[in-house]
Order: sequence, then structure tokens, then C-alpha cells
Amino acid sequence: MKNFAQYLVETKQTFDYRIKIAGDITAEQMNQLEKSMAQFDVIKMSEKKSTPVMKTLPDFPAFENERVTHMDVSFNYPATEIGMRQVCELLGMDPNRMLMQPREYAEKLDQEREGYEQQPESVLADTDFLHQTQSRKN
Repeated sequence: MKNFAQYLVETKQTFDYRIKIAGDITAEQMNQLEKSMAQFDVIKMSEKKSTPVMKTLPDFPAFENERVTHMDVSFNYPATEIGMRQVCELLGMDPNRMLMQPREYAEKLDQEREGYEQQPESVLADTDFLHQTQSRKN
């Protein structure tokens, strides 16, 4: 029979998130954000990555012509998006420019977006296809 300590070791869980921030983030803001995330006991954090400036941002439809900075973070304790938005607000950042998603969910969204981008042009825009379907009806 296992003792309590063994059960605790086996049930240790990590909480993995992807944090996205629309717009530029200064080094000082990034340092303050990292210090604030320490309350969730950070296990590891990836280097921040930024996208090129994009006209439309899929995760931030209210903003245009911005870049998105994102990083993957693993915590020992669960965090909520509302809590992270409050942290951003306390740091003087716009909380509407921050998004936190479970990493697995964020990766699936990215794969789905890539699939949409790789699809050929819409079949309905293909005039040959429309003529073929109309001739079959007649």
C-alpha cells in the first residue's frame, strides 16, 4: 500500500498556458509580469516571441496593425485569465490586450488556423464549378 507522500508525488500536476499580448511590451513590463507570475510558482517560461505586424489579429479582433507577443508558461498552481488580466492592469497595461489560454487549446487553434490558410480558394468562387452544378440541374 502506498503512503500519502507517494500519492502526492504521483498526483503532482502542472498547469500549462500560452499568454498572448497584443502590441509591444517593454522590457520593464515583461520583468514586472514575470515577477507577478511568481505567485503561481513558475516552473518554466519560454522566451517571448513576437509575430510581425498584422492587419487583423485573430485573437484580438478589436485591434489592428499590431504584433502579438506570446510565451508559454508552466505553473505549479492554476491561474485564471481574470487574475492575469488584473495583474496586467496593476502593471499599467491594457487588460484587453492580454489573453491566456491553456497551451494545448492554443496549439490546436494554431493548427486549425494553418489548415484554413492552406485550403485552396473557395469552391463557390470558382466559376467553372458553378457552371457545372447549374448545368447538372438543367
